[in-house]
Amino acid sequence: MSQSLNLKTAERNSFKLATYTDGLNDISLGIVMIVLSLYSFTRNLLGPVLNAVAILIVVLIAVGSLSFIKSRLVPPRVGIVKFGSQTKTRLIKAVSATAILVLAVLATWYISASDIIFQEPTWERLPRWVTDFDVDIFFTLLTIALFSSIAYSFSVLRFHLYGLLFGFGMLLSTILSVYRGIEFQYPMAFSGLVILGIGIYILFQFMKSYPRHSEEG
Repeated sequence: MSQSLNLKTAERNSFKLATYTDGLNDISLGIVMIVLSLYSFTRNLLGPVLNAVAILIVVLIAVGSLSFIKSRLVPPRVGIVKFGSQTKTRLIKAVSATAILVLAVLATWYISASDIIFQEPTWERLPRWVTDFDVDIFFTLLTIALFSSIAYSFSVLRFHLYGLLFGFGMLLSTILSVYRGIEFQYPMAFSGLVILGIGIYILFQFMKSYPRHSEEG
């Protein structure tokens, strides 16, 4: 029994090492947030449809490029991790659930950023700001829940911070847009820069701690 638990712990730690220790996921997230911060600003220049397509293309190129770099950078340093069948099944379920949550977050963000109007509920006896920003508050809570689930599942505590930065970055950007008319989402961009900086720092630490096998000795 103890040996089985130790094996599961080792597999979990190996997955964490191969996935979250190099900082490239953090860098990807930071870049995505910075790109999203431009959405409202560039929408006035490109129009809603072309702008959404352009943002999506930039995000896909950035994430795809960093994924390629990851495939070349990580294996020579930590090796190729092979999991047992049960662990693979759990990981597939976790990735699927995360993907669904990500799509839900992006859909909610797009609805909020695009000013799509639905029949909103009336929040009687609540402050006016709740009615004004109910969708954005929902998005913030959903984002925090998403990142907290990742942080808890894989013991990556910094993702708790990322959830707060992402959620409140978008909420504060919306508040500034409504009350100040500021199109550029400064809080979102700042949050992205913070995460990008953390990712770059982690990447350098990873490369220092795990040199290529040919560089050792």
